[in-house]
Amino acid sequence: MAILLQEEGLYQRSRIYATDLSEEVVRQARIGSFRSLGADQYAVDYKKSGGTGSISDYFRKKRNRLLIEPALKRNIVFSEHNLATDGSFNEFQVIVCRNILGTFNHRLRERVDRLVYDSLSRFGVLALGSTESLGAMPFEESYAILDEGSRLYQKRGSSVISTIVNLEMKDESTVEW
Repeated sequence: MAILLQEEGLYQRSRIYATDLSEEVVRQARIGSFRSLGADQYAVDYKKSGGTGSISDYFRKKRNRLLIEPALKRNIVFSEHNLATDGSFNEFQVIVCRNILGTFNHRLRERVDRLVYDSLSRFGVLALGSTESLGAMPFEESYAILDEGSRLYQKRGSSVISTIVNLEMKDESTVEW
């Protein structure tokens, strides 16, 4: 996310909150060290997500690890956050919740749905994992589909504005940003 924001000239005006339940996962993310064995897949994912340069511009190699450039961590806040017990701590423009909802029972999914809804700003974007959807979630009708294949949803505002947004879509699966 930091790389894409940097390439679009938005990183200096952004703050990314990187959270996880696990203290160890947060600690590793804060270090910004990744196994170099996955470097080829990282490069593929980077290009697929719209990267315009080279992934190697953002990492340096040290032994069998890739270290993210320190400048890319400047606007990232790393912290523990438990979706089951913690509340909303900010209003976000984008929430990325990848491949976690499927691990929750129905009651916890409802709680997390409320938490995400309360945390997302009006017209904010929710990105879900490839195996997830908003189906059967209490706030399902509060989102417009931006790109179903990519699991991108936008929190609705008023019905007038939502209609305008839908008219600007080229088709059901393509959105011009």
